[in-house]
Amino acid sequence: MKALYVLEDSTIINSQGEIIFFSLEKFINDIAKGDCCFICGASPTEKKFNNEHIIPDWILRRFDLYNKQIKLPNGSYIYYRQYVIPCCEDCNSLLGKEIEVPISELLSLSYKEIIERIHLDNDLVYLIFRWLSLIYLKTNLKDKFLLADRGTRTGSKKIGDSHIWEDIHHIHCIARSHYTKAKIDYNVFGTIFIFPALNLEENNTFDYIDNSAAKVVMVQIDDFCIVAVLNDACAGFTLWKNMFMRITGPLSPFQKREIISHLIYINLHLKERPTFYSSFTENGTYEIKAKIPKQVELIESENEVISIGTLLHLYVKDIMSEFDGKNEVLESIRLGKRGYLFNQNGDFINHS
Repeated sequence: MKALYVLEDSTIINSQGEIIFFSLEKFINDIAKGDCCFICGASPTEKKFNNEHIIPDWILRRFDLYNKQIKLPNGSYIYYRQYVIPCCEDCNSLLGKEIEVPISELLSLSYKEIIERIHLDNDLVYLIFRWLSLIYLKTNLKDKFLLADRGTRTGSKKIGDSHIWEDIHHIHCIARSHYTKAKIDYNVFGTIFIFPALNLEENNTFDYIDNSAAKVVMVQIDDFCIVAVLNDACAGFTLWKNMFMRITGPLSPFQKREIISHLIYINLHLKERPTFYSSFTENGTYEIKAKIPKQVELIESENEVISIGTLLHLYVKDIMSEFDGKNEVLESIRLGKRGYLFNQNGDFINHS
């Protein structure tokens, strides 16, 4: 039997003093707003720290990204080499061993090879999901260090000040499950799709997008992309699976963003959301579980501020090249009159 101890704030530690479960209060104070290691919770005064790359180092090396820039939520840019957060040395090493090494081996394969591996071992999907949860967590934690006003270096307001950290607590539990050895119930895992994707840069395509509000993450590596919703308990898959089945070729950059827009829309409009919780058995086993709605339904609204069109407009406007009539095309996208996935007959638009 494993000895576990509940602290005054409901944080749970083991007999070695390791934090197995962060209470919401401790997560916000020590991790979201504090300077403790986001995996083990140690203070920089207790352990030696170094920097953890938000986009993993193996990706930076593979795509020569160190001196290239990633766009931040406020529209400013930062070099990938500077896109890091503090992490204790022990946890940084553990992340490499438990997550990044097996993930880099898997995602160095082609789309076809990855799908074949997953058919043989479905647990690989859950590994990918935990990896995406980790990256999403790191991108949001980085925001607490970044100035919100991109036009000046003065002021104290940070990008992360607008984050609802309570909604990220569950993802923190998933992202550190390699450390806590938590058993994750099947219902906890969210929507995840793996698609073939157009490789537009001669075997050198990398793309990353996440949406903080909807907990949607997309990463493309060469000839495949992965899109996941981290907190919908597969509601997006349930409502979008028929459209998924109609995709018969590799996705273009615009098509990837249309899929992201659909999944964001679904997750922000769920009538009843899943709820996630942690529990501990009598023998000390840590389990992460979910209560899911009996039916997956969307909120009906006649005057929507957030629509699939407005989301798609947001994600394509910066990658669309200049041409006569660009503003008119963008407006038709915003109004939901133009898309990139299917033609007027409902057939997939294949660019391969």
